Amino acid sequence: MHISYLVPPNLFVDISLPVQSAAIIGTGLLYKGTQYRQITEMLIAQIGRKPINDKSVEREVYALSSGIALGLVNLGAGPELHVQFGDLNIEERLLRFIEGGKIMELPKSTQQASQYNEGQCSSIREGDQVNVHITSPGALFALCLIYLQSNNRLVAAKL
Repeated sequence: MHISYLVPPNLFVDISLPVQSAAIIGTGLLYKGTQYRQITEMLIAQIGRKPINDKSVEREVYALSSGIALGLVNLGAGPELHVQFGDLNIEERLLRFIEGGKIMELPKSTQQASQYNEGQCSSIREGDQVNVHITSPGALFALCLIYLQSNNRLVAAKL
């Protein structure tokens, strides 16, 4: 109930972003190491989430919390992610969140769910490029936790 992405579209609950951020971290702790697909998809979408209303001033905290939670859910699973979640391109998405560039399309299931919670923000317009000022810290945290103790030289070189 405290994560707007998971709330049904017909139910409107106004919950502050710091509270949602705490709920996201709790979700990461709850699903730590499970590599649960639905939660993984949700967290990837939340790192790069566009502002949903004019009160979206704490987006940095929310994106960071989403990255930490994504890293916890997929803790140490780096090499296995290509097999399990090949269609999500997790590593490529996280690197795009760090380095910038054009926003990558989300998986179909994530697009449908995120449409329910889209609002209208009149004060922030980001276009089709990743806002690395918002997404970089969370994506770095996620990538580090996902590849923790994997000795993956390619990811280490990118970091």
